[in-house]
Parts: sequence; C-alpha cells; structure tokens
Amino acid sequence: MKIKFDGNEWDVLDSTKNIVDLAKDHGVYIPAPCYYKKSQQDCCKSCLILVDGEEGCACSTFPTDGMEIVYNQDDLIDKRERNLTNYALGITEEMEAAAAAKSSHSHSDHSGCGDDCSCGGSCGDNCSCGSH
Repeated sequence: MKIKFDGNEWDVLDSTKNIVDLAKDHGVYIPAPCYYKKSQQDCCKSCLILVDGEEGCACSTFPTDGMEIVYNQDDLIDKRERNLTNYALGITEEMEAAAAAKSSHSHSDHSGCGDDCSCGGSCGDNCSCGSH
C-alpha cells in the first residue's frame, strides 16, 4: 500500500501502525504525548494532521491505500503548538470553548451598562457594568 505524507510517497508494509509510528519509521517525529503516555488517544490533539483534506489525529489514524496526509502546514503547526501548550497546562477543549464564548460576549447598545461601563463596546475583562 502507498500513502502520501506531505507530498512524499511512502510504502506502507504494516497497516496496523498508526500515522505517528509510520512517520517515526520514516524519520518524522510527530508529538503525541497522550499516545506516548498510553492514555486516551485523541485527547491532546497535538498530533493534528489533515487526512484527505479533513482534520484528524495521527495517533488514531491508520493508513489506507492512497491516503494523503498533510503535516507541515502553517495553520496546522499553529494549532498543534496551541494544543500542546494547552495539554501541558491542563486546559481542555471545553475550557477553551468556554473562555472563547465569554470573551465574545458583547452588547453594542450598552443598555443597562450605566455610567461605570468601561468595556468600550466590547465586553471582556475590563467591563465593570455588572449586567452580565
């Protein structure tokens, strides 16, 4: 079977190996702390790849003939770095989503803000209006 990894064609002899292990066999290190620690796979998302155009985790992806994998792409590198940092700090996807939802809260008309509003039109850590 053959797969493409960042445009390079690889012969795959063992389809029971995931992409992390196949990459290692080909001299490419993919960080995957949850996989290396033998904990739940997919939990850290530090091994994020594109598989035939869809995001996936290298630790839980197994090769199929003709599969195309993208690893070295700027947006994926940025996401992996963020995911690895979050994993190291113990920040879960749920925590990150809650923080994003909180920071996106705004009230454009400032109704109910009162004279002490300091949000400047976009509520966040500086808003002291007490209406949220």
